Amino acid sequence: YIGGRGCVVRHGYMGYTWGAQSQRQDVASACKPWFSTFLFKAVEDGRLSSVDDLVVNWEPCLNNINPSLGYKDRNITFRHMANQISCYGVRENPGTAFDYNDWQMALFWDTLFLRVYGATYSNVDATVLHPLLTDILQCQDNPTMTVFGTADRPGRVGVSVRDFARFGLLYLHQGNWNGTQIVSQAHAIMAVTSPLPNSIPRTAAQAAEMCPGARSIGSGSIPDNQTDHEGSYSWLWWTNGLNRSGQRHFPDCPLDTYGAFGHANGQRAVVVIPSLDMIISWNDTTLGSKAGNPGEAIKRVVAAILPDTPLISLSTASVDRTVDYGQNLPDDTFTVANSGIGTLQYAVQSSEPWLAVSPLTESSTGEADTITIHYSVATLPVGTRSASIQVSENGSTPSAAGNSPQTIAVAVRVVSVLPDLDLDGDTDQCDFGLFQVCLTSIAEPQITAGCEAANFNHDELIDQQDLAIFLGCLSGPGVPADRTCDDPYQ
Repeated sequence: YIGGRGCVVRHGYMGYTWGAQSQRQDVASACKPWFSTFLFKAVEDGRLSSVDDLVVNWEPCLNNINPSLGYKDRNITFRHMANQISCYGVRENPGTAFDYNDWQMALFWDTLFLRVYGATYSNVDATVLHPLLTDILQCQDNPTMTVFGTADRPGRVGVSVRDFARFGLLYLHQGNWNGTQIVSQAHAIMAVTSPLPNSIPRTAAQAAEMCPGARSIGSGSIPDNQTDHEGSYSWLWWTNGLNRSGQRHFPDCPLDTYGAFGHANGQRAVVVIPSLDMIISWNDTTLGSKAGNPGEAIKRVVAAILPDTPLISLSTASVDRTVDYGQNLPDDTFTVANSGIGTLQYAVQSSEPWLAVSPLTESSTGEADTITIHYSVATLPVGTRSASIQVSENGSTPSAAGNSPQTIAVAVRVVSVLPDLDLDGDTDQCDFGLFQVCLTSIAEPQITAGCEAANFNHDELIDQQDLAIFLGCLSGPGVPADRTCDDPYQ
């Protein structure tokens, strides 16, 4: 549907890929959350005292522009820039209007990376990006903040889809990567849960003075006013908020969906859906010509992994038990739950008369129902007996369970005492006859092939000690042996 290349990460594992995973490419405006990430790190590392520090303290040109507007740009904070409400380049006062503005983004990047971090266009990767972020994320394809070179829109991030997925996974894990807290949990949560309120209007887009030699990180329009915030813009991330008309930003997608998007309709993106433990990363797609995106693309991926029927989910796939001959087993339990949609109606049945289950029918809308297994194995002969428990569809809604039936394999091993060599439950003359054949002598200590079972004490000899064990278990024909008589040797 979207073309290009991408990947889907689920539960921390690469679940699906298409196209070249290692190809590094510009991600356009999807790079912007990388900037806010380094803003948070600057605060956490003590380079800035807070996100509300004045930018003019680092960029003196803001002292001198727009005198007719009361030198309004002196009041721009890093918070303003990281939410595109600085109003740099337009006439509104900082914090009073939203202006999606690539001139502002260039000023934000230059101030943060060249001034606060002290990097240059030439060394920003080596001194900031790699050691403080992408090396820790174990990126494979050498991400860069100068994808077009140092003379062409520095700050634009070039990254492969698999490495971009790592960045999304960092935020899904609330700033933690494999035990290392790269960004504080508080900042990581705030970044994706604090969309601008709809009370903040979109700029009127009346141009105002910018710093001498101002540059843009993308758009060449002056004034630059690319889009509204839709009640969904949070520290340069896009969330699934409500706009002024009450419409979701990503209709039919999980409410906790958020992402970073570049170019029309999100042609380049990383998407995070915490409730599904899922990351989607793509680039070089055809979404620019497909209406309703990126929400439609997200919805399609979600639909591909979410069930559209009830599903039978069992807590175990097998039960293995051992019991002494003539004894019974205590009850066991397992659970059945609906891991799909709707209501699962199911029936439970056993394949063997010595195995029973209760209840025989139940329903689940997601909760785990406990099913009890009852055994009647006291009369079973020595040996291993197999059975199965089948859980099957029984009138589910809105449709039949998509994975019916599901089966639990049950194995019960009925054991006798070691001297019961013929495995009939008693220890008698028949067993003694088999034992006598296997007795070893000092002259021939080797155990005869087939006699291994008569070596009751496991000392590589079948001798008087084994005879003593045999006599201790002797019960007579048809009389079950004392099941504890060989316990020290089991």
